[in-house]
Amino acid sequence: MPTTPRRSPDWLGTLTLGWLVVVLVATLWPFFWLDRPAPSLESGAARVVGRLPGLADIGRNVLLYAPLGLALAFRHWRLAAIVGLGAALASGVELAQIVVPGRDSSLADVVVDTLAVAAGALLARHVSVSSSQERGWNALVAGALGAVALLLPAVALRPVVSSGPYYPAWTPEPPPYVQLPGRVVAARIGEVPLPATGRVPEWGAPRAQLESGAPLAVRAVLDHMPAELAPIVRINGQGWFELILLAADGQDLVVRERGIGQLVGLEPPLFPAVGALRSVGAGAPFDLELRRDGLGWQVRVGGGASMALGPTPGSAWRLWVGSDPLSERTRRVLDALSLGLMFFAVGFWLRPTWPASAGLAVLGSALLAGPAVGGLLPTPTREWIAAGLGLALGASLGRLARRHAARVRQRAAMGPT
Repeated sequence: MPTTPRRSPDWLGTLTLGWLVVVLVATLWPFFWLDRPAPSLESGAARVVGRLPGLADIGRNVLLYAPLGLALAFRHWRLAAIVGLGAALASGVELAQIVVPGRDSSLADVVVDTLAVAAGALLARHVSVSSSQERGWNALVAGALGAVALLLPAVALRPVVSSGPYYPAWTPEPPPYVQLPGRVVAARIGEVPLPATGRVPEWGAPRAQLESGAPLAVRAVLDHMPAELAPIVRINGQGWFELILLAADGQDLVVRERGIGQLVGLEPPLFPAVGALRSVGAGAPFDLELRRDGLGWQVRVGGGASMALGPTPGSAWRLWVGSDPLSERTRRVLDALSLGLMFFAVGFWLRPTWPASAGLAVLGSALLAGPAVGGLLPTPTREWIAAGLGLALGASLGRLARRHAARVRQRAAMGPT
């Protein structure tokens, strides 16, 4: 009697289709807020051939395409079919991006996306054949990778050392930002004045003062709150790359600094002090101070209280996204979700074995030590809650998955009835 073919659960097909929609939306949604030339087939074809993806591009593509390969493998697709579909999907997306506003296409992206789909499929095969002891090792690997991701900002956001000339600018208008609705009256770092424009021979002295705790102090006037990100002071280094950006965005004061992560293609995230400019009156001069605090900053506007801004243990995802149009409230939710996912992965593979326990200990130690050792801001309560919920949810789903796998093996051993 012929055997009954295995059937994947219906919910898996729904999740696969849903993730495919996520991939298409994430890769083809127009980025109208980016100030780039209007797309055309001629200019797009040149970009496809010439552009190489940075590390942030590669990371984003892997996170998008690997789950698709994972889901298709769990639906028992052959590896060759999964890779073929991944290559076709990646090629179609990159061709469509030629004419999508704000998007860049690249042949290298097709290769990365296809390899990510294949990696997801191979991971699914490893998971499906892993023994209980091996899955203990999976928890250790998940904990180690989570600890690396959690501590990545502690390395990537270290300021770039630049000892050459620097180019300060008051109220610049670098695309895609808008002109500040107001003016800067004076600016200095410690005792070193920053001119409104021009070339200053040496960045070493003001940088040393900034690192030793001297403030970046600015006196400015706002005619009204800007509706979009409007630079107040921008300091560029040799080659005209940005060292520090201080900007207003509505009632928020926003800071961005070039870190060593940009040298390998990671993105420089924006860190806002929410509501810092709320008390500033239209047309009235106000003073603001920015002081170094680990990898973050302490901001004070007028005589108000000092506000902390900078990376937390859950903010590693910002290095892959950079200057996004999201609100800070949304970013903080994503901070908590990303940390919860790290603990979810460990919980899913958690077993009463020493490798699994070690994986949980490694990730937990990174969460505890990140603020003290890595210069991150203290872990907010919402991220602690997300970590606990992620661990509990992962452990619960892991138990359900093991029970389902046991029933499947039992039915297979009994044979067709």
